[in-house]
Amino acid sequence: MEVRAEEDVYRLLDQRLIKQGYHLVGRHSSVKKCYWNHAALVEGRFCYKGKFYGIESHRCIQLSVTNHWCWNACLHCWRLRPQDVGIQWNETRMPFADDPRSIVEGAIREYRRIISGYKGRPGVDPKMYQEATNPKHVAISLTGEATLYRDPREFDYLTTKGISRFKENEMTGPQAFLNDRGGFIDDFMGYRVSEREFLIVTNAINREKIISWIRRNSSLSVEDLTFKYVMLAIQGREVWKFVPKPELDPLRFVMNVNFLGVNVFLLSRSGWTGEDGVEIWADPSSAEALVKKLIELGVKPAGLITRDSIRQEMGFVLYGEDIDENVTPIEARYWIFDSDRDYIGSGALKEQLRAGVKRLRVGLKAKKGETKLPRHGQGLYVGDTKIGEVTSSTHSPYLNRVIGMGYVTSHSFTNI
Repeated sequence: MEVRAEEDVYRLLDQRLIKQGYHLVGRHSSVKKCYWNHAALVEGRFCYKGKFYGIESHRCIQLSVTNHWCWNACLHCWRLRPQDVGIQWNETRMPFADDPRSIVEGAIREYRRIISGYKGRPGVDPKMYQEATNPKHVAISLTGEATLYRDPREFDYLTTKGISRFKENEMTGPQAFLNDRGGFIDDFMGYRVSEREFLIVTNAINREKIISWIRRNSSLSVEDLTFKYVMLAIQGREVWKFVPKPELDPLRFVMNVNFLGVNVFLLSRSGWTGEDGVEIWADPSSAEALVKKLIELGVKPAGLITRDSIRQEMGFVLYGEDIDENVTPIEARYWIFDSDRDYIGSGALKEQLRAGVKRLRVGLKAKKGETKLPRHGQGLYVGDTKIGEVTSSTHSPYLNRVIGMGYVTSHSFTNI
């Protein structure tokens, strides 16, 4: 079987569809005149859908949303298959996705073009023709399978800030996945790679949970890259004295580039430390080479304890300590959500904004000279009255004192 470049394959398939009377809409959809469109306009006869469902055949568009792709291989389907044309392509992977609104508008436009020849035709009721120019029904999956269509806005419904409105090579975050109660499934960073491809970085502890949750709540395809790439964060107020500053604005990224002589999968101007710097994704061997190069340049490796201290200095939360599925963004005062659109958990957040919450996250700072670190779950008191609990604490090198965070009752919040 012949193998061609994808663009050539789809061009050839589109030409076949045009010869068969299809009118193309965008890059992957098409409209074709139905037998019953003609029968209704010329003979006043309607298909069975009219009898059982009240469908007006002259106002019904026969539409394919995915011309050349389908999960199934039904025996009597008239969709073109590789064996029909002697050319191979992936029938279950759409390489691009048009905006749904443009598909609907394009389908109506092409349908009007298709039926334009009936205007003034003898035997065609002018009133019925006028009705036909304003279709109100659509028969989908004439060829291809509509369930393959991937709209990036489906991902938006899972997330508190969405991703479809962001540009390619732009990051969005932090933001979150929430449960129906508004509690954190996880907070994450999102990367818009292309029109219909995104990357996300979740907390490692939630990797399997998030993959399962996305699959359960959407039709999106998910690939786990956790064990394919290493992620390095090069951060600090003097970071550019050691490594070259990339020509990237904050929260922008590039892919498949060379950094310090090492080929890396992704380079972004981002971090979770409160300092400037970059984050890098690379395969393990490339990451090892990069770490050795950084050490040669004088960059010091730092582990989780260091990261924990600087994230608390910035007031950044940590999943499993400061937030979890029983804590909402409003209680955490973690303002990483939209309030003007719907997504999973948005209803609960709107109700909390209306009615208020019983607890709020606060920052903690010990007196100078106090060295004892309060532990997770330790009570917070005003006198003998417990008003909350500690969730995180550490020693701040910058302030040279103990700091942390926790939750207190909301009525206490205004009095401390």
